[in-house]
Amino acid sequence: MNTAHAHGGTGHPAPGGISPGGSSLDEFSWWEWTFDPVFLIPLLLAVLYFRGYFAYRLRGGRVFPSWRPPLFALGVMVLAVALLSPIDKLADHSFTWHMVQHDLMTLIGVPLLLLGAPFIPVIRGIPAALRRAVFIPLAKNRLLRAAAWWLTHPLVAVVLFELTLLFWHFPPLYDRALFSEGMHYGMHSSFIFTAMLFWWNLINPHPFPSRLHLLLRMLMLFGSSVVNTALGSIITFAPTPLYGYELLPGFWGLTMQEDQFIGGALMWSMGAMLRLAAISILFFVYVRQENIRNPPLGVPLETPPSSAAKVHRRA
Repeated sequence: MNTAHAHGGTGHPAPGGISPGGSSLDEFSWWEWTFDPVFLIPLLLAVLYFRGYFAYRLRGGRVFPSWRPPLFALGVMVLAVALLSPIDKLADHSFTWHMVQHDLMTLIGVPLLLLGAPFIPVIRGIPAALRRAVFIPLAKNRLLRAAAWWLTHPLVAVVLFELTLLFWHFPPLYDRALFSEGMHYGMHSSFIFTAMLFWWNLINPHPFPSRLHLLLRMLMLFGSSVVNTALGSIITFAPTPLYGYELLPGFWGLTMQEDQFIGGALMWSMGAMLRLAAISILFFVYVRQENIRNPPLGVPLETPPSSAAKVHRRA
């Protein structure tokens, strides 16, 4: 069977059998990386980020926390693995690997980028002439500022994130993206963009504070987990294959029904665990802030220097 396939058409090998174009398993290699134009966005951000960060440090700047750049770099590497590594080819032939790819992008790579507090370093990394001619006028534009404020509103962000997830997992649309290179790039771009909006409200992307209290952020994550669990359970227990993978040979000896079951269960469990991890981190941050604001009973307060001196003189 000859079917057009995303990310390379008929040339993609199909692990576990013959690909649409006739490629065999022997042609698949874990060392064969491809290029996805969607990765140009995080790559450009990385260039500007580290250009701005190192220029700032060379001028003697020490305010920006040193732990943030490694997290940003790790986020870029996770997106590179998701979009450029053999995972991308495997995702063309396996629903399970496609879910791994999506979770790497939206639940690991994007939040790591935001933990790197990219706004100030990226702006500093833009060449001065371009910053004055393009960025500053755009930043002052009232319509763009209003759009940014609206898109990052917590309710809008979580709705867009979840609707994007549901939209692309609707079988006819998923199949169109699976067999259309342009739509597949659109799928990845929309996942990354809406994930940015979603995590913006959960992580304080310095210098912008989150509009949500920590407890509300935990509730937002819980609500997102409910949607992910519902979708994952529907896919896992579907009585028949839902997506166009059924047009391709079996993946590594699995039937398409078995592959879909594993992929749905992975989407369900991995998504829940990553969200639970984020809720746990937010909870510990909340407890720490509360302990600083209201120290527990029995914890001695630090003695002011003046009082300490008086006690010393009396002794």
